[in-house]
Formats: sequence, C-alpha cells, structure tokens
Amino acid sequence: GGEVSGILRGHSAPVWGVAFSPRAGGELYSAGLDGYLRRWRLPNGEVEVVGRCAGRAYWPAVNSDGSRVGVPCSDGVGRVWDGAGMIKLTGHHGEVNSLRFSPRDPWAATTGDDGTVRLWELKSGRPYWHTPLLANTKSGPLLCSRRGCRKPGGPMAPNRGAPPWQVRIREAALDAHLPGPDAPLCLLTFDGVVEQWDIASGMKKLQ
Repeated sequence: GGEVSGILRGHSAPVWGVAFSPRAGGELYSAGLDGYLRRWRLPNGEVEVVGRCAGRAYWPAVNSDGSRVGVPCSDGVGRVWDGAGMIKLTGHHGEVNSLRFSPRDPWAATTGDDGTVRLWELKSGRPYWHTPLLANTKSGPLLCSRRGCRKPGGPMAPNRGAPPWQVRIREAALDAHLPGPDAPLCLLTFDGVVEQWDIASGMKKLQ
C-alpha cells in the first residue's frame, strides 16, 4: 500500500469531496459540510478559500483547462467560480447534489433532489434547458421551456407569433405556475420579479 505524504487541515466539518485541477503546478480543491470550497497548493499545502455555500458544499468539479471550479450546494444553488467572480446557478427546488462541466465550455449540468437535470450556459448563469412550466391550458397540457412551448410528445411550436406570455417564459422565466385553464399565470423572472399574466388576453396583469 501507499504511504500518507501529508495531511491537509482547514475544514471545520467533514470533507465531502476533492478534485484535482489539470493546471500545471499542482492544485487540489476540497468541499466540506462547513460550506467552504478551498484550493490547496501542492505539495506545500498552502490553502485559500475560493468561496462558500449558504449550506453544505458537496463534491467539487473542475473544468477541462482548470479555469473554472464549481460545487453543488445544499441550499439549492450550484456555484461556479472563475477569474471574473462567482456565477450562481439558481433554479432547483431542493438540494443540488451534482455539478459537472462539459468538455466544450461554457456549459455545466446539475442534478438535484427535485429529480431534474438542468443544463446551464455559464456566461450568463441562465439555464439553457429546463422546463419551468407544465401548463394546463384549454387546448390541453403544454410544456414550456427556454426553447419554446410544445404539447407533451409533440413538436416545438414556432417562436414566431407565440403569445406574449409564452415569449416571456422563454426569455425570462426562472419558474412559473398555471393551476388551471381559467387561472392567471404566475411567473418568477431571473431578476426576482413576480409577474401575473392573463392567458386569454395575453396581457400582463401584475408586476
């Protein structure tokens, strides 16, 4: 068996996961239940805090060239750090339990306790694909995402000529809720604004 060449100390709670950086010079990232993501310089063991989750930090991930590091967090947010700062991946309902980078940047994927897999565009931090709304409309159920709206199992409806509320979901919706065909649509934007739409008229009722 191998021998322990050194022990890295710094976390105040159990360490959940580690990931090596592909960059030359030796870097190791660790994430722990204390919420911190730390970067260690190897082999001397120098450490710095990269960032912190508002909750537990799970298994970290490093992208293909070492320029980005991300961590899934128990507060329902995935966090990615690069040279420009931190990007929040917000949208899961429940803990985020995995985060992985695509070999072709700038994409990341997350999984959560809400049973969803989400694909993110890292320049903006917005989801490239997720379904914020399963609408019960008078013409039947409708799935709406950032790519447009479609009936389950059917083709995507063309974006041109779509009702204003569908356009708003595609361009700005973090989440949405439509309880019934005659009920108003409630929409939460990426800016944290709640909007209410009348489906029949296509008019915004409240913001």
